[in-house]
Amino acid sequence: MRKNINALIKGTLFAAVITLVLVLIFAVVIKFTDINDSFIKPVNQIIKVFSIFIGVRVLFSKCQSNGFAYGAILGALYTILIFTLISFFTGFENFSQNLITDLVFGSIIGAICGVICKTSKK
Repeated sequence: MRKNINALIKGTLFAAVITLVLVLIFAVVIKFTDINDSFIKPVNQIIKVFSIFIGVRVLFSKCQSNGFAYGAILGALYTILIFTLISFFTGFENFSQNLITDLVFGSIIGAICGVICKTSKK
């Protein structure tokens, strides 16, 4: 059990670091190009999905548990961690419907990635 929790924490942190790096790279691209604002939200969603997927891969490299449940937990933890980090850096402390939506989205994506990663290992 402790091994699974450590793997869950490691996967979540790994996903958060990937997100921060990719968001910084995307911010530089936005600064030096003329990207339409409507393009930003879809790219951010792609970054979230990619980061959760990589985090789940890291999780299951160390953990042999239920892919659906652990993937969903990682997605939820990731969402809370990213929300906390962004709130810290931007000073935005609004607990809103968007956070709940992102939490559900992160959990569902995590669960799907968990199932994919777990079945692809077999």
